[in-house]
Amino acid sequence: MQKHQLIKFAGGTLKRVGNKISITNKLLALIKNELIPYRKRDEWGFCTKDKKIIIECKYQEVYFYFENLAGIKKNNKWGFIDENGNEVIPCKYEQLYAFCNGYALVKENGWWGYIDNNGNQVIDCIYFEAHNFKSGLASVSDCGRWGLINKKGNQVIKCKYDWIDKFEDGLAIAEIDDKQGYIDTNGNEVIKLTYDNANPFINGLAVVEDQNKFFLINKESKKVRSLKYDKVGFFEEGLAEVELNNKYGYINQIGDLVIPLKYDYARGFNNGLAEVSMMEGYFDKYGYIDKNGFQIIPFIFDEAFPFYFEGEFAKVKISSKWGIIDRIGNQIVPCIYDEVSYFHDGLTIFKINGKYGYIDKTGQIVIDAMYDEADGFIEGIAKVKVNGQYGYINKKGEQYWED
Repeated sequence: MQKHQLIKFAGGTLKRVGNKISITNKLLALIKNELIPYRKRDEWGFCTKDKKIIIECKYQEVYFYFENLAGIKKNNKWGFIDENGNEVIPCKYEQLYAFCNGYALVKENGWWGYIDNNGNQVIDCIYFEAHNFKSGLASVSDCGRWGLINKKGNQVIKCKYDWIDKFEDGLAIAEIDDKQGYIDTNGNEVIKLTYDNANPFINGLAVVEDQNKFFLINKESKKVRSLKYDKVGFFEEGLAEVELNNKYGYINQIGDLVIPLKYDYARGFNNGLAEVSMMEGYFDKYGYIDKNGFQIIPFIFDEAFPFYFEGEFAKVKISSKWGIIDRIGNQIVPCIYDEVSYFHDGLTIFKINGKYGYIDKTGQIVIDAMYDEADGFIEGIAKVKVNGQYGYINKKGEQYWED
């Protein structure tokens, strides 16, 4: 069994829909496009939505504004400017990320550290890898071993783990040498790292795998129930998919089988629906069921994805073509495209004949397929690539660049 096979769909964040289509909840939450990156040939600045240049186009690259500061690249080094274009943090870093919760990740001499929004080096650049702070903690790597630091730079959890998951229900999964267990926020190993796989705790219980056997355990590490299945999935919306003798069903959080083992494949629930497959003739066909096990959308699709985000729509495939359906199975976007994404800001990306464009929720093409790459719209702006150059467009397809 492959590592982390317990977790098939973590939900919440769609990291990549296709090779050129990507979006994250983090960006959706943080970006406010009051100033838009504007490109004049090979140099970048910022403009308003009506294309009034506010900050001169003189940089090699720019990022969007986060927490009132934007990353800019000059002479192959990165720094930050404020909304008036003042270089408030000098361009001296090899790489950086946008500000998040008052701190920004910066890279100097090959190592990562953190600065505050005044440019003060609050945590030295001493880490091989590092992530943004969340709830006062950030995961950092010291030459391949992971730990957690606080905003003072103190190692709350020493860098000794191969991998640390996020904290849920007060505990986080940690791994050393392919064995997993649980740590608390003080770094105590409250459940020893002895399991082949572990799932997060939910309401005081977690699924673990030990020598190809599955169990429900409590926070005292006591095995409260044996789960006699070949596979156990990740709990989503109170249910987890399970497999026994090549048939799938669903259990609840105390291990009771609540949807029978009758499907050829099953995935986790998202917004009340799950994709399941059954053999139709010689081929598996996907449809959707609700948490009572009732079929909501017929088994007619060759591939099917979850009802992510607001839960209104899902992407599906018939033969080799993709489209988008609503919660009762109507094809909002017909299955005629080589690739589609989810709706963001009212539009979805589609691909046809090697080019990308945008469709609205009525299925109408609002921006023709003309781009080599395309990202989802956020606050009315999307990043695209055409003729080897990146730039930004609005929902009318108007471009924020000049070549």
